[in-house]
Amino acid sequence: MDPYKRIDQFDFWKNLILIISTIITFTLNLNDQYHLLNSAWLTKGTVKLITGFNAVLVITFIIIEIASIFIFQKAEGSRIIKFIDNSFNSNFSGSATPQVGFFNQDNINPGLYKMCINCFESTLFSTTIAKEMTRGKYIKAIIVLLIFVFTASMGDGTTFRYLTEAILPLALIQDAIRFSIYLSRLETVHASFTSFFTTINGNSSAFGQRISEALKLIITYETTLAWSSIKLDSKIYNKHNAMLSNEWTLLKQRYNI
Repeated sequence: MDPYKRIDQFDFWKNLILIISTIITFTLNLNDQYHLLNSAWLTKGTVKLITGFNAVLVITFIIIEIASIFIFQKAEGSRIIKFIDNSFNSNFSGSATPQVGFFNQDNINPGLYKMCINCFESTLFSTTIAKEMTRGKYIKAIIVLLIFVFTASMGDGTTFRYLTEAILPLALIQDAIRFSIYLSRLETVHASFTSFFTTINGNSSAFGQRISEALKLIITYETTLAWSSIKLDSKIYNKHNAMLSNEWTLLKQRYNI
């Protein structure tokens, strides 16, 4: 299976666990205050059992998160190899067929200039898709955090239960902060690439004088992806792929690429 599709599956299970755990947290803490459930059914033993089940869900969430990062890092290693092969017409991937069509500049001669253009295209796609993901990331984190704060202030649970319940909201907040930094860096790199190609305007000799700057931008983009371990949303990518491809074609014309 494609590693990125596997990560999508992991994301599905993570979201499902998040929903179930949030419902459990909300129900238990609300019941502590208002005793909404049948006390004969919801005994102290039952509460402990449900609390333990919730703790297992949280641990499972963390394990899936770690597995997702591990698979993402391996997939990114393969992507970088394809990126190099397409840019320099090499075959480090050992593929039977060349990496044609991975980017949209097969007419450009292999080399560092093509690598820089490929990276510029990647920043356009990554930045646009990440912006589209922002709202969903923040909304999910805020909703779960508010539910936790609200119910925790009303509940009367044990310290262990509150610590367990706090893990997922804190994980989502951490993820939202990391995503904000990731998007900010992407926007900076994309803006720098735009300025870079505006100045060069198709002049190969001008590019030769600014190779170090080109390498800096490429390395900054790749290290940002490696640091964040954030996978872009496949549904958003598929939705905007045609539009972004058309925009990239227009940008190449504007910058004489």
